[in-house]
Formats: sequence, structure tokens, C-alpha cells
Amino acid sequence: MNRKSTKKMLALLLAAMMSVSVLAGCNQNEQSETQQSTEETTEQTTEQASEENTDAESTESESTSGEEASSQNTEKITLSDESGLPQFNNPAEDSEVAIIHTTAGDISVMFFPEYAPKAVENFLTHAKEGYYDGVSFHRVIDNFMIQGGDPKGDGTGGESIWGKEFENEVSDKMYNFNGAMAMANAGPDTNGSQFFIVQASTVPEPRELIYQQYGQPQEAIDKYNEVGGAPWLDGSYTVFGQVFDGMDVVDKIVAETSINTDEQGMVPENERAIIESITVAPATDYFNYAE
Repeated sequence: MNRKSTKKMLALLLAAMMSVSVLAGCNQNEQSETQQSTEETTEQTTEQASEENTDAESTESESTSGEEASSQNTEKITLSDESGLPQFNNPAEDSEVAIIHTTAGDISVMFFPEYAPKAVENFLTHAKEGYYDGVSFHRVIDNFMIQGGDPKGDGTGGESIWGKEFENEVSDKMYNFNGAMAMANAGPDTNGSQFFIVQASTVPEPRELIYQQYGQPQEAIDKYNEVGGAPWLDGSYTVFGQVFDGMDVVDKIVAETSINTDEQGMVPENERAIIESITVAPATDYFNYAE
């Protein structure tokens, strides 16, 4: 290998190491100390009380546990990709999806419990219980990823539904393509509540050296070349979901909140996109399946 090629490889590996370090430091050792403020009660007329009861019933019917109202007007889709990669085909018929309602718009994610059962259970349980409501995307790096799920908002908080860290679930069927959702961690087997969505729309050159370094199969290489992603993360992070609608919202979050980030990608608190709520629903509400 000539000197120029050697320099390129060193630069590539340095960039990959910096990218991986960005996702570290996400220890889930502390629970959030923030609590929602209680609502003040006021005297109301019988008519006002009746109206509020009606509103409350309506709100309850739209709970984040998933309901028919959320998908009645949704046009179902069919994902079918000749690559056979799970992330570009319909999810399992008995699986669930999550619609992440953020201040920037909705991000729709499908999940793969057959490859990452604990990560999927952890995220969906947190979502149904409102754990992520009001939590920000605290770290954003253009052409890389957006990271959230930390109630503390500084990259050191959050915990799993089991109250302790859980192991990585790395599969040779799941990759860090553009739109992949994966667990953020502070090293092997330190997963808690934090997650990230890959936003990279290209793979940096020289791609061949990256693929050689991380050993992706040809079908994954072809897909990376097509849609982009972060292949240097493969093998170190649990990929458990894939955005099937709303990548424009992910791009919007990057465009609007990555301007004043620090060297680690931390977004100023008053500029962050916030998760308002998450709706969980059956995959059959959004995808077509053969009868």
C-alpha cells in the first residue's frame, strides 16, 4: 500500500472512531429527576365540566398504546425489496410500529423483535408508558445521526425497563443503513433507554476500505451504496428498527438543530427537537399482508 493510501486509511479509521465515540458516554445509571408539573384546578360551571370530560374521553381514546383512530385514514403500504434485507421489507405481521410525534413532525418506525427482542420490548414498553414524552434529541450530527431517549438530556441518563443495562443484540441481518434505529451505549452490553436514528445518506470514500474493515456481505454493501448509512457502526450497536416514513422529519431535525452544536454534537437545550408522544399500533394498520 503506498503512502497516500495509508494516509487515507488512517483518516478513515480516525473518522470512524470519532463517530463511534459520539455514541458513547450514554450510561444509563441515573433516572430522570424531572417531573411534570401538576395542573391547577379552577372552579367550573356544570357546562364547562361536561365539555372537559368529553375532551378527556377523546384524549384517552387516542392513547399511545395504539388504536384504530390513528390508522383509519392511513394508506397501507407494501415494502418488498429484492435484496431480501429485513429493513426494506414488510415487518412481521404480528409486530408493532411506533409513530414518534415530535415538534418537527412525525417519524414512523417498524421493529424487528425476531432479531433484537430485548431492544424492541424495551423501546415499545417505554413508549407505551410515556417514558419518552417530553424527551429531546440532545445530540445531532449532520450526515450521521440524531440521538435521543435520555430524560436528563445530557447523554448520561436513562435506564431500561428492567432497571439495569442489558446486552447488545447484534445480528448479521441488521445494519446501520440510512433510517436505521439502534441503541446508543457506553460500550458493549450497556444499553438503557437511549437510541439513535442514522441520518447519513452516503458512505464516505474510500467505501471499499470501510467494507473490508467491517466485513459486510455483498447485499449489505450494495444497499449501503444505494441508500447510505454508517457501516462502521455495524457489530457495535443493536439495530432494532427502521424508519418507514418520516425521514424528511429526521433531515429537518438535523437541518434545524445541528447549527450550534458543540464538538460532540450536543444541541443547545433551547434549540432541540422534542418527542411529544409516541403512538404504538399493530403493523397491520400500516402494511399490506397477503390474505
